[in-house]
Amino acid sequence: MSGARVLGRALGATVLVCGAHFLVRALTGKTPLEHARQLLRRKAGQNLQSARQRQPPLAPQPPVDPVDEASWESFPASDPPAHSPKNA
Repeated sequence: MSGARVLGRALGATVLVCGAHFLVRALTGKTPLEHARQLLRRKAGQNLQSARQRQPPLAPQPPVDPVDEASWESFPASDPPAHSPKNA
């Protein structure tokens, strides 16, 4: 194989790769390297999530404001007791 043919093939492959790069960038707004990084992060996140057991969601924490805390503690019976002649 002649040197010119080898150089021509290398130059053609370079132009092909650069053209594909610019086409992807024009269509998506991201470089192929950014796409590859995003794919790797997504795969790593899925592996981490599947390896870790899912924990049940935490119960809501009571507020630190005294008024909200009193409301939180009296939640099921938040209505005041009824005043009737029997209770008075």
